[in-house]
Amino acid sequence: MTGEADPQLLTISRILEQLRSYFNYNAQRALFLTGEPAHWILRTRSAFKGAGPLFVENVFGEPYRFSGGQNVYARQFNLERKDSVSAPAVVNDGAKLWVLGIKTEGSDTIISSWNGARTEVLGGLLYPATTVSSTIPAFVDQNSESSYSYALSNGVGTDYQQHVREARSGSTKTLTAASVPDRGTASILPLYSGHGYP
Repeated sequence: MTGEADPQLLTISRILEQLRSYFNYNAQRALFLTGEPAHWILRTRSAFKGAGPLFVENVFGEPYRFSGGQNVYARQFNLERKDSVSAPAVVNDGAKLWVLGIKTEGSDTIISSWNGARTEVLGGLLYPATTVSSTIPAFVDQNSESSYSYALSNGVGTDYQQHVREARSGSTKTLTAASVPDRGTASILPLYSGHGYP
């Protein structure tokens, strides 16, 4: 979708999962995606630096890619995967991403933030539902700022052994499962605040 700046909000809702909705959104007006059943696969071209704000509510799907200068607000963000694809469910390439309630399935990285991105996740449930490789972090921050609060549940398989991997100016630090509180057979992260995040 492309277009000129428009003061009105464009709302798209209740698209059937079977349609496998693909969006490449490059307009300046605000976009609101809402309502299940849905399988949104949203890509925003990184070359377009003027994309308008995106509001996402109660949607299912991945992968998502958000680019520099974009503001993204997500509520009840469901990032399920049936199979490992060895790629993050969300790539935040310099955007501002705020999530209230996230739910995941799968064993890949959930959000990878790069190039000065700001990512905040307030509450969620990570449910790998399979064995997670010890080399895969749940979240990756590369020269970005982040804040996370979530719980893990895993009746089958294993917990993420790396919760957050943060790299900045050639130095890499990892928050491991051994460093966070237990939650039954999994763990919980009450609050993580990455470099520079208030």
